[in-house]
Amino acid sequence: MASPRSVDRAPTAPTFAVPCKICCADAHVFDTVDAAKNCCEPMGLYLPPTGTAVTYHRCVACGFVFTAWCDAFTDEDFRREIYNDGYAQVDPLYREIRPRGSARLLREVFADACRFEAPPRLLDYGAGSGTLAALLGDRARTESFDPFSATPDHATRPTERFDVVFASEVIEHVTRPIETIAAMRDLLRPGGFMLFSTMVTPPDIDTVRASWWYISPRNGHVSIFTPAALAAACAQTGLHYTALSDEWHLAEHRDAPCERLDRDALLAIVARLPTGFVTV
Repeated sequence: MASPRSVDRAPTAPTFAVPCKICCADAHVFDTVDAAKNCCEPMGLYLPPTGTAVTYHRCVACGFVFTAWCDAFTDEDFRREIYNDGYAQVDPLYREIRPRGSARLLREVFADACRFEAPPRLLDYGAGSGTLAALLGDRARTESFDPFSATPDHATRPTERFDVVFASEVIEHVTRPIETIAAMRDLLRPGGFMLFSTMVTPPDIDTVRASWWYISPRNGHVSIFTPAALAAACAQTGLHYTALSDEWHLAEHRDAPCERLDRDALLAIVARLPTGFVTV
């Protein structure tokens, strides 16, 4: 089914395969949308078309969906095209609502599913303005990292390791997922854990294709995962992957899992969370 925002393609449009960014299997053309397609379209926000066609490919092996549209972007390109003054319009949860939800989640995780002897060292990876750190207060010794942050301290990559690496709605934005997951792993100490969120493709993805709301280049959603793709990416970087839900995910060092983590309690906490960008 063609998306109402899909770009019409001529019968001679290319159907070539490119290597999957996760597993290197063939990834065929999946769908094409205008660069203005955004996550708030289900709520009625339709931005004027840009005329820029963004083509997504899908891997025949792991199901990973991705585009090469911004692979060559510089940081300045990203700031101009995606993370600009209009970004909050297409992601209204970004500044306050998502950090508040993340803080509630982490407080519950630290209280009921993971007992550290002292407040854990936590890295908020992709932290934006650093709101989460302020909301967590003394529940964790939190540092913020976001290469696109306007705060210089937050834009500087840490050099030490952390008990917890947390990333809410981050990895769907990256053009090189293996490199990003490896970078996150390098910041996670053995015996810690990585907790992150990203939506995985729904069961009807073959039908809805890029009409699915989460495939939205205006939001910077250029890497769309399946559980198989996440498991493969983690395996390549020495991590063990556990799917907690269709949105939340756990990764630990393969040879040094977190002994302080009650996984059943964590699953129960995640099961009570609201789901989806639009339904929060």
